Amino acid sequence: MTREVRLLGRVQERVKASIERSDGILRVRQSMQRLQACMHERNYKDAAACLKELRDIEALSIPIDVGDKLRMNSAENDIRDAIERQMSAALHAKDEAAVLRLGSIFEPMLFAEEGVSMVLAFVASQLEERLAPSSSLQRLSIHDLTSHLIHVFNTVAEVTLRFEPLMLQSFGSVRGAERLLSRVYNVASPIAVRLLDAYIAQRGLADLIHKARHLPDATGPNIKVAAENAVDWNPQLNEVAVVLQHSQTYERFVRARDVFYMARSSSPTGSLLASFNASPLNTSVQELAALYCALEDVCLSASTKKALATEEMRSIASHSALIPVSSIIDEVFYVARNGACRALATGHVDAACGVLNLVATLLETTLYDVIKSRVRALPREMREAGPLTGLLTNLQSSTQLRDQIQTIATLGKKMTSRNLNSTPPASTNASGPLTPVLAPPVTLNSIGTILSYLAQLQATLEADAMAAFSDPLPAHIKSCLSGLQDAAKGYKALLETAMSHIASVFQPKLASFLSPILKKTSFDLTDAMFAANEVNDPFAASLVTQLRLLLDPYEEHLARETFEQLVDAVTVVVAELLEGLLLTKLVPFNQLGAMQLEKDVRVVANYLGEKVQFNHAHHRAFGTLRQCVMVLNVDVPDDVLEFYGRPTTRGVVDWKLGAGRVIELLQARVEFTTVEIAAIELA
Repeated sequence: MTREVRLLGRVQERVKASIERSDGILRVRQSMQRLQACMHERNYKDAAACLKELRDIEALSIPIDVGDKLRMNSAENDIRDAIERQMSAALHAKDEAAVLRLGSIFEPMLFAEEGVSMVLAFVASQLEERLAPSSSLQRLSIHDLTSHLIHVFNTVAEVTLRFEPLMLQSFGSVRGAERLLSRVYNVASPIAVRLLDAYIAQRGLADLIHKARHLPDATGPNIKVAAENAVDWNPQLNEVAVVLQHSQTYERFVRARDVFYMARSSSPTGSLLASFNASPLNTSVQELAALYCALEDVCLSASTKKALATEEMRSIASHSALIPVSSIIDEVFYVARNGACRALATGHVDAACGVLNLVATLLETTLYDVIKSRVRALPREMREAGPLTGLLTNLQSSTQLRDQIQTIATLGKKMTSRNLNSTPPASTNASGPLTPVLAPPVTLNSIGTILSYLAQLQATLEADAMAAFSDPLPAHIKSCLSGLQDAAKGYKALLETAMSHIASVFQPKLASFLSPILKKTSFDLTDAMFAANEVNDPFAASLVTQLRLLLDPYEEHLARETFEQLVDAVTVVVAELLEGLLLTKLVPFNQLGAMQLEKDVRVVANYLGEKVQFNHAHHRAFGTLRQCVMVLNVDVPDDVLEFYGRPTTRGVVDWKLGAGRVIELLQARVEFTTVEIAAIELA
């Protein structure tokens, strides 16, 4: 039984093999008939499909007779010759449909390598003809050089996109698209390098920069003349920036297509392009970028020198009011914004970082040192100068000037006209009168304007960087942009220093005014004395008058925010002065005297508080003094327990007085006995 089953199995296998063989022979016959028909009709696409089917049948070990094999080989040779001729004709005729149709035949015919080589050779020859300069590079003008360089970049992009569908659809197995990109890049790069080198040489950028850096500095009366006749570097900078921008756009296009092709490729090998740093084109572009940064440095330096030489006092709009500032601020920020935005627009990371660093250095060092020197001189200038009331009158009170002022809206976009009838800086010596441009309000307004411009510049550059570079931004660009934030911190600290300098000049004036008055003031009052004080205030009204004399000129000329900062600094001085003169060495107080002190402190605090809208800084400055007054005004010592240790002024100011200080204040009240005070338990 087992033997019969085995025999039956062998019979079945032989029958199955015979059927498969017969089927294969029939398929061979049918394919050969279709192949002959297609070749007769010159339908090479279907003929290639039939030939591929015959090769697949042959791979299954199905015997094909010698005659059929000869006919297959002959058909294959005929198809290759035919499609190569037709492909060449279609390429020269720019027949896109025919190129795609014929390209689809190479893969089934198993000679995609020959096809892609033919296409690449044609593309390379055509590209070389299109990119070749019409004459010697030495004879071309600057305009012709830049135009031809842009033509090179655009032609490479056009050829790549034109043949991309063919390479992806028909030659994917042999990395056709990647090889096309590498071939056109290698053909175009030497031409682009020669054009860039010729442009750099013909422009003479290196010599130009060298001469500009070694120009002798003008002195004396020639400074303004030299500044007015200074070279305008912007046209050349714009031209170089455009060249860099085109080169980087081209490089990004090539690298992006390479990444796209590699993502579609089944081959695990790397890119066929040379690395970015090893590219000869990138080497030339880096040289141009270095020269561009050096030229931007020359432009920034020249513009800054011009701004310093032609400095004047200008008015700008601030909250519907005109405030005086130094013209240096507008000039420096104008060139800084132009240079930084131009550098970002190139799309070249190194060039952008280089110029951003130059701008940061200009703002953090050069401009900062100028303003810092003026801040340091504030105390001396204030002591030597006359009253500020008439110092800036010509600028702020002139109706004719107000009509000529153009409002500065945003940084760099609407600059104050150079034809302003502004007050020019007078020549000064160490003992001369205060120059208007060096007046404290001008210095303070200039710092405030710098902070405002820095914020605008930061926002502008961040937006331009996002437009010029891919998201996320390169780390170097982020780092350079953060330098503006560091500069802002430095100017904020400088503004605080300026405020403290002015307050330190006010402090001895206020102290010398208050000390004689307070020495004669008594706070152990009778009813008659208290009533008399209602008519003739002991010191508060006089102190407010003195503060008004000091602050009114600043209020007239300072920006609102800057003036409020100044008032905050003066408030601290006034509060500490009153606390020191009144409460350090306590005089006797009775109930009426404590009420009188509370009224006087309220008058002074209200005057200063109205200037700053009673902000938190104001409440904190008067916090200790007000808490002392609260302790002095209690009806009985036990009333202290109702507020001791709790925040005051609607929770803005924490309790600042220790238990010992509270006891000292209570002991100053003539009505309270030692026993009553000792009975209080302060935690």
